[in-house]
Amino acid sequence: MYLSYLLIDTAADPARPRPGRGWVRNPYRVHQRLCMAFPSRSRRECDPHFLAPVEPTDFRPPVPVPVGRDKPCHVHLPRAADTGFLFRVDPLPNRPLDRPAVGPAPAWERLPDRHGVLVQSADEPDWDYAFHNAPEFLAARPLCKPFAPVFEPGQRYSFRLRANPTKRLYRGSPGPDGRPLDPKWIGKRIGLYAEVEQRKWLDRHAAGNGFRVVEVRCDPDGLTCSRKDDHRITFASVRFEGTLEVTDPGRFHTAVAAGIGPGKGFGLGLLSLAPVGG
Repeated sequence: MYLSYLLIDTAADPARPRPGRGWVRNPYRVHQRLCMAFPSRSRRECDPHFLAPVEPTDFRPPVPVPVGRDKPCHVHLPRAADTGFLFRVDPLPNRPLDRPAVGPAPAWERLPDRHGVLVQSADEPDWDYAFHNAPEFLAARPLCKPFAPVFEPGQRYSFRLRANPTKRLYRGSPGPDGRPLDPKWIGKRIGLYAEVEQRKWLDRHAAGNGFRVVEVRCDPDGLTCSRKDDHRITFASVRFEGTLEVTDPGRFHTAVAAGIGPGKGFGLGLLSLAPVGG
């Protein structure tokens, strides 16, 4: 796998407009742009400057590719150890400002003026191609390195996971408002907003993915984005940060590669790790 890091200058100061500000706020648009880091050879040849709109046919269909044909990118296949990519947008603290510390700071100075986009991919990305016609989004050249983790039982890691905790409603379940369930809700998923339920959701996924949560902090940060048809989607997203312990290296490696929970195309599900204390 590969890990990439993109530094985006969002310039929260209204007097310093940056196109990256609006882009990074909409995970649907972020995902579209990141997809273009995995172009097919034919796409690169017919559109070397990335001027044509993205088409569904740019990506590999869910059928075997005939022998001798170019191998397109993987972004629309089910995410696994050898396919697809995951990403997460992280706000970063403001840089120091050269101004007298007199009176309260303007509202924009209290907002993050940079965002980092972490991308984990099965294939090596081509960020030059993806941002060829939008270099102003980037505050620095993207970083990329190979990522080949080896896990052992009992290993502990600091982790960060932005996820969408949900549950499915079944016949006999209480409705979202606590009243008897309306039949139209049967089989649908709803977000979990109580911290105790969010923690239980994480523990269940940990048990099924080869790790256990040692300690965790839950920080709700609801996610809203607009798709191409202007249909707005809202997720009950939560940023989990804490410490975990590996219990089953095989299942844990699969979880790291494939992500955890729904909403992966909107920047959710990426489980990032660091050595404890690192």
